[in-house]
This record gives sequence, C-alpha cells and structure tokens, in this order.
Amino acid sequence: MQKGPIPQASSVVAPAPPTLPPIILNDPDTQKDGKSKKLKVSAKLKRAIDILVTDGCTITTAANAVGLTRENLSRALHKDHVAQELDRTVRKYLSMNGAKAAYRLVHLTANAKSEYVQLEAAKDVLDRAGIGKTDDGARVQELNVQINLGSDRV
Repeated sequence: MQKGPIPQASSVVAPAPPTLPPIILNDPDTQKDGKSKKLKVSAKLKRAIDILVTDGCTITTAANAVGLTRENLSRALHKDHVAQELDRTVRKYLSMNGAKAAYRLVHLTANAKSEYVQLEAAKDVLDRAGIGKTDDGARVQELNVQINLGSDRV
C-alpha cells in the first residue's frame, strides 16, 4: 500500500449537456419534438356532435347521419379534443336556449295545473336566483304558516 498525499480532484468542470424540452410519451397532443400541436375536429365530427346535441339522438343515429360508423364516432368522442368540442357545443346550445327555459320555469310557477309543480318551480327559480339558501344548500328562512279556521275557534 502506497503512502502519500491523497490525489486531489480536478478543478476542470465539464459543461452541462444542453437541455431539451421533455417529450411526453403517449400524449396525442405532443409531437416528437416536444412541441404541442393543436388537434382539429373534422367537419364530419362537428356535424355529428351538432346532431347529438340538438336532436338528442343516439351515437348510432348521429354516426349514420354523417357517414361514420358507430365505433369510430364513439372512439372519437373519447378523445380529449373531441370531448372539448362536445362540451363547447353543449354549453353554446344551453346558453342559446337558457332564456326560453327561464321563461318556461317562471310560467310554471303561476300556470301549472298542479300546485306541487308550481311549488317546485318556484323553489327552483328562487334557488337559481340565490335567494333563501346558504352555500351548503340549506334554506335560510323559516316558513311560518297561519291558518284561520274561523272566528269561533281560537
């Protein structure tokens, strides 16, 4: 065994390797160079989504209407960018028909034949307006009902 000074480490530092953007494997929105690509929804898929939303039909009916198979449409609807298009279309459809729904709900509060339907419609209108409920959904105000049974009873 050799005795002597312990060799010192070299003070030369190797340059750091260049950093590359991470590549996410199996991500359909990422290209080989790591850059994100914008996936587009085809015209056929947009039409099928529109039919699903506006007609309320089955996937099979919508697929047949645009010339796709049920399997292809169903598979496409599970892809993130197509699901986002479906969500956007549903939100647009609901916002376009929101005024009509609000009118119908208010109309039911006064004109429904069933008092139960009138009550439920009125509660729904109040709930949507944020009146009479706390954040957890519990009613804030009590309902006091007084029934007058006539002057001869107390």
